Amino acid sequence: MGNLRNNIAISFLIVSSIFLTGCSQSPEKSKKYTDLRVVLRIGTNELTMADIEKRFYRAHFDDPQDEFEKKENFVKEALEQFLQADAAAEAGYTWEVDSSIVYDLLLRELHHQDVVSKIRVADKDVRKYFREFGGETQAGHILVSDSALAESLYNVLQNGGDFDELAREFSLDLTNKDRGGSLDYMHLDYYDTKFMKVACNLDFGEYSRPLQTVRGWHIITVYDRRKNAPEDLESRWRKYRSKTYNYIHRKVLWEYKGQVKAAHNYEIVREAMDLMIQKADSSRNLEGAPPDLPISSYLNRALFTEDESEMYIVKHDGGGYTISDYLDYVQRANPSRTPDLRNRVVMEDFFERGVLTPLFMQVALDRRLDTLETFKHGLRDYGQNQIVQQYKRETFKDILDVTEDEIEEYYDENKQEYMSPDNLQVYAIGVREEKKASELLKRVESGANFESLARRYSVDRKTAAKGGDLGYFTVDRYPEIFRAAENMEVGEIGGPVKMYGNWWIFKLIDHRAPSQRSLARVRAGIESKLKQEKEQAATKAWVEELKEKAEYFMDLDPLRQELGLALAGDETNSN
Repeated sequence: MGNLRNNIAISFLIVSSIFLTGCSQSPEKSKKYTDLRVVLRIGTNELTMADIEKRFYRAHFDDPQDEFEKKENFVKEALEQFLQADAAAEAGYTWEVDSSIVYDLLLRELHHQDVVSKIRVADKDVRKYFREFGGETQAGHILVSDSALAESLYNVLQNGGDFDELAREFSLDLTNKDRGGSLDYMHLDYYDTKFMKVACNLDFGEYSRPLQTVRGWHIITVYDRRKNAPEDLESRWRKYRSKTYNYIHRKVLWEYKGQVKAAHNYEIVREAMDLMIQKADSSRNLEGAPPDLPISSYLNRALFTEDESEMYIVKHDGGGYTISDYLDYVQRANPSRTPDLRNRVVMEDFFERGVLTPLFMQVALDRRLDTLETFKHGLRDYGQNQIVQQYKRETFKDILDVTEDEIEEYYDENKQEYMSPDNLQVYAIGVREEKKASELLKRVESGANFESLARRYSVDRKTAAKGGDLGYFTVDRYPEIFRAAENMEVGEIGGPVKMYGNWWIFKLIDHRAPSQRSLARVRAGIESKLKQEKEQAATKAWVEELKEKAEYFMDLDPLRQELGLALAGDETNSN
């Protein structure tokens, strides 16, 4: 591998998703990442217990037997990958070490050592997460660029102002301002963590104090929550376990970043930030300067003295990030995409990506993580995958061609796959109480305008803004309304029906019967599917041929021992 410190140039401004995405784990689990017992060996290639642990660090298993079977399959897949890679290498295929891949793999190694090794998700954690954040929430927000306006709008709301009207007039979020700031029903983890925590604690109709995120300043309200009953958790347990993991991972990662900052005396220098804002403002006010660009885009080197250019914006032990570094970035960047210097959250995030990530790399190198077997195996696996793909592209290219006759034959034999299902278009009004829904139904039946009532009363504020129009949907989207409306006549009114905890009345606007999609519409998908099937068949035949000739060692007893299963003594020495 050589000494990575000397012979591989790392670009520290590459952003790694490893440390910029997201609970707690025991010392016992940490040891698993250094368990070098070999379960598979073929030639110079080895697969260890540590490699298996890294592969399944986020997995959830039903029981020890389920865990064993999944990991056993992984070992067998690794055997096939090793066989293919050796064959490709013998055929003359090679790969070159890419510094960005080395960078990424080192950060992954550090991530496993310092973050993942502290993650454990118990059932009680999943239930706690669901109580706080479970289900889908329909929120609304007003997004503005500065705190003064946000505070002013908040005060207007507290004195009886209309949220919808203020959102239409002031919000910068063009995707929803025209419907009064209403967002779709979403899991709260879709949003920024700060937004998520505020929204989960709001009562219906309550307004949050202004909240700053990377997008700007938000005032948040909540219209509705659904799919948050205990049975919803049980039916989506795996999904919520994954969400719980992600949530705690973000928490542990945030704590880890704080530790790295403290250890390296990481600091954003306010004086330098204020200087850049002052210079950018003076440049923007010059005659002829383009209006309405982010403030960073008005910066240029001519505004700064040499000493000012060398001022640290961020400093830490051993160096930092200077105004000159930032000006280099601004010069390369699209002016409309440069950060807002006044948004503290945006700038903290920007500097973490540009400055803190290289500190992670330094930690990894100082601890010589590039010498670990798990790191070397990761680099090996990447390279092997590259040469196997090269081999397949060259060797299989002639047998992967799909003819027009094959496409037509598949289409004729599988037409049912390409049927568009029943679709309904319905206008609907959802309210919290059955009595209110019945009252609204009587008003509609007496001649009241359905769309006006939807705009005024429906809890689904996104569709309310369109007069209650749910658009075209299948039975999977709104099952209770679909089943109640599918046999109605167009223009007929129905309900109330209960769905997602609310009561709904509805009007059928259109009914599209099932229809056959033409071959022209699905041809590309069929061709891709048939090509994939041919590649899988060719790969399977190739691997079986390689297995017949191969000599390898496989021993799954270390895995059984780890899981408390009976040992089988199944050392395998093929051929």
